[in-house]
Amino acid sequence: LFAEADIKSRAVRLEQFAVGVAPAPRAFVHLTLSVLSGRSVDERAALARRVLAVLEAGCSAPAATELQLSVDVAEMERATYAKIVRHA
Repeated sequence: LFAEADIKSRAVRLEQFAVGVAPAPRAFVHLTLSVLSGRSVDERAALARRVLAVLEAGCSAPAATELQLSVDVAEMERATYAKIVRHA
């Protein structure tokens, strides 16, 4: 769906968070994938499923901790997106 050099990632670890209101041990990993407009809903849904499968295979939580994994594919308007690539 996109060129390898266009893929960027960042991770933010939250020391303080809440999942629900019960005092149960819970954790989460959430990915927001921002993609330029022009891809069909089916393509974006397939991307979300593939990324969720990778998360499921690669993420774990301490014993007895509920782990929630989620992916959201958000569209960026191609007409309003601006980018510059500089080479040294």
